[in-house]
Amino acid sequence: AKIFFLDNDVNTVLKALAKSGYDLATDESSRFAPALNTEKLLSQYADPQIHLSSWPIDSWHAPQGRDILVWAGSVDHNGFGCELPVIKARAIIPATPLQVLELIMDSSRAMEYNKMSQGRTDLLMLQEGIETPAKESAYGVAGEIKVIKSLNKPPLLRRTIEMISLIYARPLENAEGYLAVNRSLWEDSSATLKQTKDTVRSEMILGVNVFRPVPGIKDNQTYCELTTITHAHAPIVPDAIARKMGPTHAVTFLRHVQEIFA
Repeated sequence: AKIFFLDNDVNTVLKALAKSGYDLATDESSRFAPALNTEKLLSQYADPQIHLSSWPIDSWHAPQGRDILVWAGSVDHNGFGCELPVIKARAIIPATPLQVLELIMDSSRAMEYNKMSQGRTDLLMLQEGIETPAKESAYGVAGEIKVIKSLNKPPLLRRTIEMISLIYARPLENAEGYLAVNRSLWEDSSATLKQTKDTVRSEMILGVNVFRPVPGIKDNQTYCELTTITHAHAPIVPDAIARKMGPTHAVTFLRHVQEIFA
């Protein structure tokens, strides 16, 4: 695998992450199979795949009300992590896309929607301001860029899962809305999953959030349709359990975000 260094490859890394993340989150093909009760929910919709004139994807699985749709799939390459599941989930949040994105980017609020969180901290702010234009960026990219450290304690696991990630948020280039992507970083070129007696390092291969504006239920409000992608590797979690629990965790996350803005 090719190694990129954050100190001199920021522009290359961010543009590649943004493209990969957007392409994966907006892939409505059969590579993603419905999970949990999603197939049943879609069968109850009058039109399970709709055409959105203001959205660049021709056919779209749009959730209704407080429904949460979730799929399990895989990446379309044979590179690192190709054997690990990719979980996609989607729900309507009763807040604007920017409000939801600001929640996700605020490390001090991570425990509000992630009940396994033991805290998240900002280690390095490379560029502040989600609406920062590319022409004002030292890296030639729009949006906010920072490095974060998160600690999570899943039930039944004795050790805490640690993750250090680059997170990048910006307005979408080809439609209204926003995109946030994150990818694990390493302190050196060994890219090893360091462990201690209390913690184990895990890897976010690719995390994505796409925030699309949708009409609200009342008073002509603008709500947010949030699509999430999780492609991760946790060495202390057996693959069979990760495949089983991944969709459930994605739904739980979206339900907590819905409840914050209820």
